[in-house]
Amino acid sequence: YMEALRKGPLHVGLRTEIINWLQRQGQNKQAYDIALEGIQLLPYNAILYKMYILQSIRFGIPQFADNALPTLQTLIDKKEYDLFLKEVEKEKQV
Repeated sequence: YMEALRKGPLHVGLRTEIINWLQRQGQNKQAYDIALEGIQLLPYNAILYKMYILQSIRFGIPQFADNALPTLQTLIDKKEYDLFLKEVEKEKQV
């Protein structure tokens, strides 16, 4: 997967698939690192911000997720943000 990311570092779909795959494999640190790199490369991409927020919670650093929420709020409409907040709260309960 690292080779694929090197060849297409800005490919959002590829990055999210790799994050999801790593998450399913229990590789939370790697999933978090790839999500973090994604928002550094594409700081205005709402999909990657959502992935980063969820991975932060799953990796055990929910405060990083909380710190990223205001940026996400500027990238999506209120309805989508409110729905995502419910997903975040649910994830924090796991």
